[in-house]
Amino acid sequence: MGLLSVRFAGTRRSGGLAARAGLGAAALVAAAGLPLGLATSASASSGYTVTTIPVGVAPVGVAILNGTVYVTNEQSTDVSLIDETSNMVTGTDATGGIPFGIAADPVNGEVYVANNADDTVSTLNGPSSFIGVGGNPTGVAVDPTTNTVYVTDNSSNAVDVIDGATGNDTGTIPVGSGPYGIAADPATGRVYVANFSGNTVSVISESSDSVIDTIPVGTNPVEVAVDPTTDTVFVANYSSGDISVIDGATDAVTATVPTGAIPNGVGVDPGTGMVYVANGGAGTVSVLSEPTDTVTATVRLSAGLANLAVDPSTHNVYVVNNGANTVSMISAASGGFGGSVTANATVTGTATVSLSGLSGTVTFPPASPGTTATVTSAEAYTASTNDPSGYALTVSASGSGLLLAAGGSIPNTGLTVTETRSYPGSQRFGPGTNPALTIAQTSSPSSDNYSEDWALAIPASTPASTYSESFVYLALGN
Repeated sequence: MGLLSVRFAGTRRSGGLAARAGLGAAALVAAAGLPLGLATSASASSGYTVTTIPVGVAPVGVAILNGTVYVTNEQSTDVSLIDETSNMVTGTDATGGIPFGIAADPVNGEVYVANNADDTVSTLNGPSSFIGVGGNPTGVAVDPTTNTVYVTDNSSNAVDVIDGATGNDTGTIPVGSGPYGIAADPATGRVYVANFSGNTVSVISESSDSVIDTIPVGTNPVEVAVDPTTDTVFVANYSSGDISVIDGATDAVTATVPTGAIPNGVGVDPGTGMVYVANGGAGTVSVLSEPTDTVTATVRLSAGLANLAVDPSTHNVYVVNNGANTVSMISAASGGFGGSVTANATVTGTATVSLSGLSGTVTFPPASPGTTATVTSAEAYTASTNDPSGYALTVSASGSGLLLAAGGSIPNTGLTVTETRSYPGSQRFGPGTNPALTIAQTSSPSSDNYSEDWALAIPASTPASTYSESFVYLALGN
């Protein structure tokens, strides 16, 4: 019997509230029965740290640019500027009537504000200007790769297209009924519009400035966010209390995830694969794992939450509380964000079984406690033998689990290998020391091509800590 072993050693290092026909956020909070004056102390849940920052009157929209958080205050008719380092308001910028949606362009450094009462879009960082758009502009999105701004006209059932270089409105695109939230995907050149009254999402092609698809979602979709790294779209459904997950490649809804009463805002952190949902009625922020489409944590704030924004560089989340006139900063660092798992391989031994094409390294993306890190096609290789008795391909994990530097361990049951090519099937390691999985068995001379997905589930209770583990490939031949 021949023996070929490959050893892996891994280490881990540490939207505004829905508007109908131009209603402001405060009016809709009242219409929904939410107390405008409620401002309970924010409390951290699941290990997250929450910092509360007073802003203007009836804040509703939020955007982040170069260490500054911009918050639209619809009743005080201005934008609060928060310094991310100190979490203090450093100034305000005047806007038009009822400033609502807001978006920032990291390339040209401009910030755009939709003024719902004036039918204008104002700019903050360049020469002050007011760009005329359609009726009751509500949401704003920017594609920095094309220097194009998209604005939803809530009462006109259209989207305005603005050339960021000239500040000119270059045209309008008819969409669904009551367009509200909007997001652009620079990677695909598509723009997604949440049609509040139509219960749909319009998909716009930037190249043609036309709607190329309409996707039914939940009840009263209000905000939308895109992860350009996975081509996935997340839609907050105001009245059905859930999130619609859309595959951007097929425009199909792949999951519906309940979150809480009146989800008003949604944001994505592509670096961690986490999705955040502000539930205005429940007064909570739901934390979703993008790989699993499940809620892994809930941060309790107070009722009246509006939109939110995520800073991908710090992983901090800024949540607008329309009723309390505050912004809550959720510190993602305390929740265990970041980190990676890296496996380094060495091959020892030769015999009647050969193994070729093994990459030698499996690098998992950053994963947080309560999420799963998945690597598609983590290993792709060929196993072959001329031995009439064939071979068995076995994957085993040495040790009893992922060992944490701070003590304790992550069980091997959190590690899954899914064979996707020659012998399709998914298997999860069992408990105990040196558990093994038999991926394939043959009874005649053969040569087989394997492709595997590797997944590592991190329990929600796991602290952010260094850990290590060894994985061993065993290809046995007779």
